[in-house]
Amino acid sequence: MNDKLNIYVLQHKPYFNRHENLENRVPLQVGSWDKEQFCVMRDCDGDNISNKNKVYLETTGHYWALKNDNLSSYVGFEHCCRQFLEFDSEEKIMAVLQDYDIILPQSIIPKTTIEIDYANCHIHNDILVCKDILYDMDAEVGRLFDIYISAPQMPLYWSNIFITRWEIFENAWNFVFSVLSEYEKRMGFKRIPDWRYYVESTGVNHEFFKERHPDLSWVDYQMRIGGSLSERLFSFYVTHNGLKIYESVVSAEWYE
Repeated sequence: MNDKLNIYVLQHKPYFNRHENLENRVPLQVGSWDKEQFCVMRDCDGDNISNKNKVYLETTGHYWALKNDNLSSYVGFEHCCRQFLEFDSEEKIMAVLQDYDIILPQSIIPKTTIEIDYANCHIHNDILVCKDILYDMDAEVGRLFDIYISAPQMPLYWSNIFITRWEIFENAWNFVFSVLSEYEKRMGFKRIPDWRYYVESTGVNHEFFKERHPDLSWVDYQMRIGGSLSERLFSFYVTHNGLKIYESVVSAEWYE
């Protein structure tokens, strides 16, 4: 691996890699703990949460890198079906990172607020639990998060894809996982079935879901709590820590 920049291309299954000829793009198989191996690198090796992939989605790859990558001074994450279009060379990436702290996808600005948008798409209680956790951890951080999710025109950076310096990644994702770890404790989640029982017990089922995801059950979609919350927590972190952000166009190809 390149000890300067590694961009992990997170993969649930074999898929087209837009920049596969670039040595700094590193395929990383996520949710690999019970799957046949198709990447050299897997998120089930070393310190990992690969068995939580159903609830954390691609962020099991972020956790793996955080705990096991001891070489990178710059690090990034893309999905096999969501990759930065303009960055086809390390030179282009490093040129941007000379002037900016982090490269992110173009932000989404909800029509309402982050909280209302989350409640319309997921289980409202979950983001409120995160708010309570942050108030308990640090009252000022809790207050800022409260403003972030309740004020209009706040940016959301989707899919947890980015490129940045290692120390920014480390600080941001230690923050994200500290909140999610406390969330699991407060919710009493010890096994994956606990998450499923919680989702089933809410009885919530948004109409939009049937149109957007006709082949996916409501419960399976809402089981992705860790992935959904991590997007909001990470977006909050980069927004409220004074990072200089470069927004870039991302491909959005889907696979079955």
